[in-house]
Amino acid sequence: MNRKYVQGGGGRQVSLWLAYGIQLRDLQPHRPEVCYPGAGWTLDDINEVSLQLDAGGVLPCRILSFHRGGLQSDVVVVLNYYIVDGTYCPDVSLLRSRQWRPGKGGARYAAQVQIASSESHDVFENEQAVRAFATVVAKRIEDLITNEVSAAARQAKGS
Repeated sequence: MNRKYVQGGGGRQVSLWLAYGIQLRDLQPHRPEVCYPGAGWTLDDINEVSLQLDAGGVLPCRILSFHRGGLQSDVVVVLNYYIVDGTYCPDVSLLRSRQWRPGKGGARYAAQVQIASSESHDVFENEQAVRAFATVVAKRIEDLITNEVSAAARQAKGS
């Protein structure tokens, strides 16, 4: 899923990219620190943070900032995290550890969430936008993925 959201009243804009599935290995190579430089961006900074969620709980995630030079210099900030069987993880470590475990030790599903903002040329403003959006939507994203995985499992049993 790839969508763009704009805060009411002409406010800040963020992009949401969400990928999920049962093939954990498919999510590992598509990380911001790999894909953005591959598209011409230069990585400036990576910070691991924990955000307090509006729905309660904590979201461990990473915030990465990139720039691209040239005639018009651009900046983008990306907030990235994974959900593996309902557990939040800021990087691919949980995917990797569960990918090779057969049966109950392995994961049933995983998702990667990226929230990006390049609205401003100010890294701080872009970071504030992705943080604010993530705290509001994290639980909704988790619920969406859980419902989709449950529906797919029911459909597979009925086939």
